[in-house]
Order: sequence, then structure tokens, then C-alpha cells
Amino acid sequence: MKVLMLNGSWNQDGSTKAGLDEMAKVFAAEGVETEIVTVGGKPIAERMRTDSSSARRSTTRIRPDASRASSTGSSSRR
Repeated sequence: MKVLMLNGSWNQDGSTKAGLDEMAKVFAAEGVETEIVTVGGKPIAERMRTDSSSARRSTTRIRPDASRASSTGSSSRR
């Protein structure tokens, strides 16, 4: 078996990588092969600046969950 671990941090050698390295040691002790792949590498703001304008317009923004929000302040769920 092989475990693929993804490092999505913009800081390729930061605490996320250190945590993944520790996990890799545990897997190795159990005889499981691992591979760490970095998919981040740039700060988010820098990535957004280098994207095309159409990609920036389609970027999803985090918004409050509308199904939980109520304009009257009361919940419809019982």
C-alpha cells in the first residue's frame, strides 16, 4: 500500500510539511510507503494575481450558509 500526502501550504517547508514528515515516519514503521506532493507553493494572493481575469471572477467566496440564516432570527427546524 502507498499513501499519498498532499501539502497544500504556500510555505513548502513549514509546519504542514513537518507534520506530514512525522506521519510518514509512522507509516514507514508500519511498512507503508508514502509520497508527499506539494500542491501549494505560493501565497494565495500571489496565485490570484497570476490567474486570468476570468478565473478570478469565478473564484468561490466563503459566505454564511443561507440555509441556516433566517431574516426573522427564528429557526424553521424543530
